[in-house]
Amino acid sequence: MNEKLIELIKKICIFLKKEDHYKLKKIINTTKDSYPDFFPLMHEFEEHTLLGKIETVIEPIISSLTLPGVPFILFGKKAEEEENKAIFLEKISELKDEIRQFLDRAIIPKEVEFLTFLYKNI
Repeated sequence: MNEKLIELIKKICIFLKKEDHYKLKKIINTTKDSYPDFFPLMHEFEEHTLLGKIETVIEPIISSLTLPGVPFILFGKKAEEEENKAIFLEKISELKDEIRQFLDRAIIPKEVEFLTFLYKNI
């Protein structure tokens, strides 16, 4: 397997672990079942600790809490969320472009199939 491909897969996993844990978990579970050759690359990003699982559930709840009587915080929070979403979508687009570049050069059918799967699911 190509070193640059391994780096790209790890880069995608690191990004998804930070930004969208549920999508990463879905990709890892599908990889485990459908693409066992690529699973060892993604295994290290699997959530193993209970604390990590609790953190991913509680973090959105805590960040959504606001102080009562301060309605203007909501406007700033909404603008911040929209900006974060735009940054997230831009990064996803960059990763998809990198995957597309690998797909253009890929020869091995398993790599093509796995990259197509990643492209559709990130």
